[in-house]
Amino acid sequence: MSKVPSAGKKKRKPNKPKQNLSAAYVEKVKPKGEAFEVSDTGARGLILLVHQSGAKSWIMRFRRPSGKHAKLTLGSYYMDGSPGVP
Repeated sequence: MSKVPSAGKKKRKPNKPKQNLSAAYVEKVKPKGEAFEVSDTGARGLILLVHQSGAKSWIMRFRRPSGKHAKLTLGSYYMDGSPGVP
């Protein structure tokens, strides 16, 4: 018998890479052909977004009281040591 996928099930996306997001790792991570996310192994829900241009942003993934997933951009990562606020 062959398996027929359920009509209501979504295909799962491949897992995001997980890494201990230390200062050294965040500074050395390089952009790829498109923007990508790296999840932190130490802080659940913390994500580093690396843009094509090389800009980096911090994102917090959480679940709303209604149960729906959401993302909140916390701010940019500046490699020059500035606090991330213009």
